[in-house]
Parts: sequence; structure tokens; C-alpha cells
Amino acid sequence: MTLILRWPRNIAGVVDEKSDDGSRVSRGSTCVHGEVSTHMKLNDEVVIEATSDKVWEYVGSPEMWPLFHAKAGECKQASSQADVVGALYDIEFRLGSKTSVTRCEVIDRRIGRLIIVKSTLPETNRQTGQPMSACMTYELEDLGRTTKVTEDIDISGASIPLILRPLIWLITRFGTPSGETTLMGLKRVVEE
Repeated sequence: MTLILRWPRNIAGVVDEKSDDGSRVSRGSTCVHGEVSTHMKLNDEVVIEATSDKVWEYVGSPEMWPLFHAKAGECKQASSQADVVGALYDIEFRLGSKTSVTRCEVIDRRIGRLIIVKSTLPETNRQTGQPMSACMTYELEDLGRTTKVTEDIDISGASIPLILRPLIWLITRFGTPSGETTLMGLKRVVEE
């Protein structure tokens, strides 16, 4: 398992593409919060002993995330359509001792390959007055009997004060995760 913070990395500028349902999506620019110039991403990957179809059953719908995501609690569908670009979900996320319900929007979805979800907290940053958000990307690579899953979490929109960003970079670069990571949870659930 690798946990790498890439900094700076700009995901904006990726060309518009069509999603599986035919709608146009603009990868990257939708996840960037305001005029953020420093992009912070957490990356992890794992190889799971299962086909990509089986892994997609869990990754492809945010309603399944509480089964493997240690910090995700109850997930409720908040729009009339599920599992399509534009679908909305309200998911409880535990960060430390605090639990917040975040509004999650599917901003890109390619069945069996990719899902990008923007998560926005109801609270605003005290310094900027802007909503705090993060963008979660799960990408699957079919390796035959196994599947490589890559997780990118873009925390650029989390409104992290500039003075704390180097500390976060150091911790994620040289620290080790405590407890089960999201992808290790996914591996455990899928391979059961």
C-alpha cells in the first residue's frame, strides 16, 4: 500500500468527455474549489483478487461505500436517480470525533471503470466563508482474475490553511496510516 501526497498537481484542464449515460462531463474542473492554486491529493492503490465486475458492485455506487469505508456511515439517496452522473447522496462521514453529513454528487461515472464523487460539507470555512469539499476518485483496471483499484482524494477544496499544508504533506508522505484504509476494507469485503 502506498499513501502519497502529490503536491502540486492540477487535475483541471482535462478535456470534456462523454460519460456512460451520454451526458458530457468535465473531469477535474468540477472538483476544484474556487481559485485554488495548490492541489493536494491523497493516493492509494490495491490489487484485489476478484474480477472488475465484482469490485464495481461495491465501488460503483456510493450507497455501498459504508460496507468498506471505515469513515463512512449511513448513506441515503438524495435525488430521484441513482448511480448516474448528477446523482446526489447524503453520506455520514466521521472525521476524528466529529460526524458530518456530506452532500455527495457523482460528477463522472464510467461503468466498470471509474467513479468521481464530489463531497461537500454543510459547514463553511471560517476564514474564506466557502463550503469545504473534497473529490474522491475510484478507478478500476481489469487485470483478468484480479483488479487494480486506485483511489485519489483531492482535498484542495477542503480549505486547509496554507500554514498547515506542509505539515499534512509531511505526515502523509512519511507517516503510516493507523487502522484499516479504505482500499484495504474494500479488498477485505470483496474477497470474503
